[in-house]
Amino acid sequence: MSGLTPAEVEQALQTVASVGGFLYNVLSTRRGARPQEFSELIDELVKRTVEEVGKRLLEDDRALQVVEAALDGAARTGNRDKRRLLAQVAAAALEDDADIDLLGVMIGTVDRVDPIHIRVLVLLANPDRPGAGQMRGYRNVGPWHRREIEQRWPGDPVGLDPVLSRLQQEGLVRRGGVRTGMVFSIGDEPEDTWAVTGYGEKFLRHLPDDAAWGSGP
Repeated sequence: MSGLTPAEVEQALQTVASVGGFLYNVLSTRRGARPQEFSELIDELVKRTVEEVGKRLLEDDRALQVVEAALDGAARTGNRDKRRLLAQVAAAALEDDADIDLLGVMIGTVDRVDPIHIRVLVLLANPDRPGAGQMRGYRNVGPWHRREIEQRWPGDPVGLDPVLSRLQQEGLVRRGGVRTGMVFSIGDEPEDTWAVTGYGEKFLRHLPDDAAWGSGP
C-alpha cells in the first residue's frame, strides 16, 4: 500500500463535496488498514507458533513493548518500506536470543528517520566506490567526503545538512575518519567525511532486501 488507488479515490468522493473532507476520508481509510497490514507482515516474518510467541512475551515484557511501539509507528507512517522495517525489528524482538534493549532503541530510531535518511545511510555503507565528477576513473575507499555525497544528491545540497545531522544524532553515522584515494581539492577538510557506525551497520541488517526507499542518492 503505497500510491493512492482509483478505488480509494472513488470511495472517498462518494461521501464528500470538499477537498478537506475528501482528504480526511482517504487518510482515515489508509490509516485504518495499516494495523491489518502490519499483522500480515508479522505473519510473513515470524516462523514461530502462537504458543511460542505467547511464552516469549510472558518471559520478557520488553518484547511486547517493542512490538507495540512498532505497531504505533506503522500506524503513523505512510511509507510502506518503513512499515516493513518496523515489522522486521518487531519480529526480531520475538526471538528468544534477541538483544531486546538494542531493538528497543532501534524502534525509536526507525520512527524518527524517513526514507531519505535511509537512502543516504545505504549510500554511506558502500566504502569502496568509483569516483565521480573530476574523480571519475579513480576509486575512493573508506568514509565518504561530503562533496562525494553532494554529487549523488538529487536536489539542493543545503538539504543534505539536516539529513546528515539526523543520522549523526541517531548514532547511525559518525563524522570524521580516514579515507584513501584521491582528494578533491587542497581546500577539502578531512574532518568533513562521513562513515556508518557499528550501530548503523546493525540497523542496516534489518532493512528489507527489496525495499526501494524511493529515488535519490
